[in-house]
Amino acid sequence: MSIEKLSLVSIVGPVEQFDDAVSYIVTGSDIHLENALNVLEGNKALKPFEDENPYIGVLEKLRSIISTHHLVRGTSVKDENSYSADDADTLIQKIRSEKKTLTEEIRALEDKKAHNDEIIEQLKPLLEINVNLEDLLSFKFTALRFGKLPKASYAKLEEYLQELEAFFFKGSEDKDYVWGVYFTPRTLAEKVDRIFSSLYFERTIISNEASGTPKDAIFKLESENDELTAKITKAKKKLEEIYESHKAEIFGMLSLLEEKETVYKYRKFGAFAKNSFYIIGWANKKTIADLNKKVERHKDISLVIEDAKDVENYVTPPTLLKNNAFFKPFEFFVKMYGLPSYNEIDPTPLVALSYILMFGIMFGDLGQGAVLAIGGFLLYKFKKIDLAAIISLAGVSSMIFGCVFGSVFGYEDIINLPFTVHPMENIMPVLLATVSLGCVIITIAMIYNIANGIKTKKYGKVFFEQNGLAGLVFYWAVIIGIVLLFIKGINPFTVVYNTIFIVIPLILVFAKEPLTRFIRKKRPYLTGTKGEFVLENFFELFEIILSFVTNTVSFVRVGAFALNHVGMMGVVFVFSKMASGGASIVVVILGNMLVMGLEGLIVGIQVLRLEFYEIFSRFFEGSGREFRSAKKINA
Repeated sequence: MSIEKLSLVSIVGPVEQFDDAVSYIVTGSDIHLENALNVLEGNKALKPFEDENPYIGVLEKLRSIISTHHLVRGTSVKDENSYSADDADTLIQKIRSEKKTLTEEIRALEDKKAHNDEIIEQLKPLLEINVNLEDLLSFKFTALRFGKLPKASYAKLEEYLQELEAFFFKGSEDKDYVWGVYFTPRTLAEKVDRIFSSLYFERTIISNEASGTPKDAIFKLESENDELTAKITKAKKKLEEIYESHKAEIFGMLSLLEEKETVYKYRKFGAFAKNSFYIIGWANKKTIADLNKKVERHKDISLVIEDAKDVENYVTPPTLLKNNAFFKPFEFFVKMYGLPSYNEIDPTPLVALSYILMFGIMFGDLGQGAVLAIGGFLLYKFKKIDLAAIISLAGVSSMIFGCVFGSVFGYEDIINLPFTVHPMENIMPVLLATVSLGCVIITIAMIYNIANGIKTKKYGKVFFEQNGLAGLVFYWAVIIGIVLLFIKGINPFTVVYNTIFIVIPLILVFAKEPLTRFIRKKRPYLTGTKGEFVLENFFELFEIILSFVTNTVSFVRVGAFALNHVGMMGVVFVFSKMASGGASIVVVILGNMLVMGLEGLIVGIQVLRLEFYEIFSRFFEGSGREFRSAKKINA
């Protein structure tokens, strides 16, 4: 429940051992690295590592192969320290060459099969012609033409053939065409071809690769195609398995090159001068002990440790929040506003307790709170979402205040404990109680501010700010005075009381700038003219007094939402009474779901608003920078 104490560690060694030092000592350590050049900017001899990362391109190629071909890392991954970027490039080129060879082989086989299919299609209409094609195609004095003509033309063909020195052998036919072959002397071929063309004869060129009868030729070609299909299937299988066959090498190279690439990523933090390298970062005691053990095994490498207080003038420590399992989810809200600086107090415990408390008051219902608690717990257990843990804890608070308010899914006649208080029957007490709660929370926020001022040695902040001691005295002087006046009937606002507890604190707040500069021994005490100072601080003081009132009254909404919850559930029960039979139960169930979803969301946002505007604004600067472990550099 605090901010982790850190020390600045410097790792120094021979420049040629930089990669080894990073790989063994830094990688995987919870160390927040700083840019060594920035930390040691006074050392003019320091230079950055400017080598170009040789692993980026080849790693992108390997990752692309793995992603594109859906490769899954196996157990037999080769891991050789001899792997380099060139080895990976060689492997990739080898795989691509094998892929190209197989692709070309498949394309050639498919082209041959497609060519055979064309010949088969040419020969199918000639199946009924039982003559060797070689004999027909080898005639020297006789021309022959394979093809088809429309049936209407075939009906006229006999008349034409009586006047022509040609004859036609019919093959197969369908509903539109008749296939066949006609013969004519080569000397008359041109004339006969024109006549057949006028009859819409469509010639088919028979490949000289076909041999035997059309039936025999088709059988041979189909048999060849079966062999081609088997070869294509085998080649495609090899192509599919080409990446799987090299998977062990691919993942082995990926793992090793990723480690080497990480070393290069660390180079942007390191620096070197002459023969020595420098790596500088922040670490806690546990990490420093681990680093010491690692450095002891490297006799040429040294580890220098400096306390944060000794180096705060030239480097600011990052913030590493340290909270237990109960408070840790609420770091989510803190980081939404900003991280506390290294010397600030961690506000997470205050956020956690105040958020849970106010949510429970505003959404007090045993049944609905149980739903939130169980649902949030299950979501956090399986998804590890911080917001789900917050919802679960807020649900537990809702259950507790559901018992206090006597509400179970909106029913107020089930629970009747000795401490049960029904909000609608105690409107003013509820509202006054929540305003009182606001006073306590604002006071705690002011105490946090004073503590932060003491830690950072900003004594003007401690004594003279509106959220310092002067503001705290004024705030509680007014509260105590009002309580005594209206509850006890005692008027404490005497001249002495007003002077000591109201006027003097306001004067201190009014003069905080010159008083702060006086404490710090900074001249001049006023940065502007006296007139500007009086005018600006007068209106600022007026705003401060007004903000105390508005901030306190703002907590009325906590009680208002407690009343609002009862009102909304009352509306649900009105509608349920208007329904009949089983519909009434459905209305109650749906109404509860609507209230849990709508009001739960609104209440969550309103409580967060109170945290940010009424509490955080009083003490939390949020100017810290997050501790980023070296483990996450690759993340």
